[in-house]
Amino acid sequence: MTELVAGVTGEYLEDTTEVKEAKQEFLGVFNQALNGFIKKVFIEDTADVKAAKEDFFKVFIDATNGLIKTVENFYIEDTEEVKAAKEKFNQGFKDAEAGIVGAQYIPYTPEVQAARDQFFRFFDLVVNGMLYKLAPKPVPIQYIQDTADVNNAKKDFLQLYRSALGGDFKSALTVVALEEAIK
Repeated sequence: MTELVAGVTGEYLEDTTEVKEAKQEFLGVFNQALNGFIKKVFIEDTADVKAAKEDFFKVFIDATNGLIKTVENFYIEDTEEVKAAKEKFNQGFKDAEAGIVGAQYIPYTPEVQAARDQFFRFFDLVVNGMLYKLAPKPVPIQYIQDTADVNNAKKDFLQLYRSALGGDFKSALTVVALEEAIK
């Protein structure tokens, strides 16, 4: 505790005589309890536990030795297919060292080939204009073309609007009437 206080505050706090005695008494009782507990519980196995441990380790050692002997003596000769696969596998490393890429790949299974073909058909459809084909068609023009008469009418309306803004009462009534008609 003294070290904790010193670590936090930076000041050393010396234990009083009573605190020192209490610490020694506590540690003495604690160590006796711990030693007694260890002697009664952990120091010696009972006869049953000793026998069980011996049986376990005997079986374990026999099993491990037998397993190792079995694995060491158990070798299956490679079939022609396995030999060819190993050779092709090792050839992949040789090809990579020589800068050859792709020779080690295996052919596609029928399922993979079908999925690949389907993907590329869709990919080509997208690349070749699917988005253009899916885009909506342009809306046809629905407004009146600017002929000479329409252009003159626009100019007249603009002049009417400007007159209304300028305070002409008649023009303002006309603009309000047109706005009401449009609503």
